[in-house]
Amino acid sequence: MAASFALPPKVVERSWTQEERQKLYPSASVSAANVEVINPDPQFNGLFRYDRARDELVWVKADGNEAVHWNSRTRASHTKTLKGGERTLDAYRPDTGARLKTKRGSWELLKNVLYFIPDSSDGNPLWNLPVADDLVNLQVDKDRSTWMGLSTHPNKLYHLFWIPGSRRDEALLEVLNWDVAGELVAWQPCAEGKSILSENTGTSAEPVVKLYSLRANDKIRTLDVESVAEVKGYSATAVAPRTCSEVYLATAKGVLRVSR
Repeated sequence: MAASFALPPKVVERSWTQEERQKLYPSASVSAANVEVINPDPQFNGLFRYDRARDELVWVKADGNEAVHWNSRTRASHTKTLKGGERTLDAYRPDTGARLKTKRGSWELLKNVLYFIPDSSDGNPLWNLPVADDLVNLQVDKDRSTWMGLSTHPNKLYHLFWIPGSRRDEALLEVLNWDVAGELVAWQPCAEGKSILSENTGTSAEPVVKLYSLRANDKIRTLDVESVAEVKGYSATAVAPRTCSEVYLATAKGVLRVSR
């Protein structure tokens, strides 16, 4: 019964356009990233992930019949034949509906409602939060209870911040309205309290990928922009960070290793 009476997080919606970000974070520097093409084959299918346990970047070829495993430490690669059709490919797809696990419990988004299910609740949700937009690229910071969902039509970040040890009434859901012209690609944690937000900008003739280094601000329960790295001449279809300073991009011009 206690869970059913739990107060939901406060919801705050505000502008987070480039103009606003420059006002809020004037010291966030913009720099050109170092780019290395590690495979020239175009990547459109989004079947692209980083295997932290093996220190490998893994992606599925365009025909869907083979997966490439590229070791980030040795730079050696090998291919693996995929059998089992769509069921096999599911292991490489981002999960947009299943429960996303954190230290406190699990987040689940179903039919535009966000649920948080504590580990000790026998499956009963603590919160049911309505979400106005259709979200993509759902992620959590597993060391905390932070949850993020991106909306691309319109561009918005749904960011629910709830740090370990804090009370449930200290949780905050902020809806950050992004630039209309940009295309949000992904948000991924890269270390405790740190994350990377990727965006496609520029024009079709001169595309640019921007990688925003973000840090969780525990005091005001938001995300601070620390720096921005630009990858000119490319448009990203998927992003997989190895560390906060080493990120892999899937693009129409191949697989890139980006360092800052």
